[in-house]
Amino acid sequence: MNYTDIKKALQGLLGKPRIKNDELQFHCPFCKHPKRKFNVNLISHAWHCWVCGAKGRSLLSLAKKLNANSNIVSLFRSLRPGKLKDKSEQDLTLPKGFIPICKGNPRSPDYMNALRYIKKRNVSLHDVLRYNIGYAESGSYSGMIIIPSYDADANLNYFTTRAFYDTEYKFLNPPCGRDIVGQELFINWSEPINIVEGTFDAISTGENTIPLFGKTLSKSLIQAIVTNKPPRINLILDNDALTMAITHAEKFLSYGLDTYIIELPGKDPNELGQDTVQQLINSTAKLTFSKLMEYKLYAN
Repeated sequence: MNYTDIKKALQGLLGKPRIKNDELQFHCPFCKHPKRKFNVNLISHAWHCWVCGAKGRSLLSLAKKLNANSNIVSLFRSLRPGKLKDKSEQDLTLPKGFIPICKGNPRSPDYMNALRYIKKRNVSLHDVLRYNIGYAESGSYSGMIIIPSYDADANLNYFTTRAFYDTEYKFLNPPCGRDIVGQELFINWSEPINIVEGTFDAISTGENTIPLFGKTLSKSLIQAIVTNKPPRINLILDNDALTMAITHAEKFLSYGLDTYIIELPGKDPNELGQDTVQQLINSTAKLTFSKLMEYKLYAN
């Protein structure tokens, strides 16, 4: 059993999803909301609807509620929440066929398309070298940009991918969980830190930026922040993640940490660029309890 099998089974049950890291977003089969507000997590197997509140803790429970056919029920019965996450116990390595862009063959069409894609995403040559960005021409990750993440000891702890060709699946996650600190190798905890959603956002935001690889805080990241107590935390999440930003900010405030919610003007950090993001950071006031309450009222 792998992620692809689960995705195909869910697509047959719920329709075509929008994919964000380990989350699949569908139209809710219960409340029929017009937007994709029904999330299924591929690692925990938990599912819930942000609108009607329908939720469950296993894919089997979802299949039964929707009266799925016997093949899907049998498939999901063999799973247990967190089963795929156990693969994180294995030593993570970069995909077979990984080629650092700085060592790519200029005559290769894949190399040229990979280079064209990262330029479109505002990634500089300096970024390519700093983050060891590469791509693959063969194997499961063929046709994808690959951006490694390293822990404080320079060990690979995750990697993200993005397809540079038009394909159904825009990315493929590594066979591990995400209870890590993204790009920890480059973090100086004595300086202000930035928290963003994705790797390209982290690259565009600049120094001391941690990607969540989604919208939620990992246990390892929370522990690192509480232990190291950085002087300032800038939460720079997309506009559709205001509720999550409020939740994260409330947690940091409870530990007495100076927290800032950076409001973005309808674009993500990768689209805005480093200079604009830095201007927004500089112009944002420290979050107070009363301002947090205002955010909560607005979000509701």
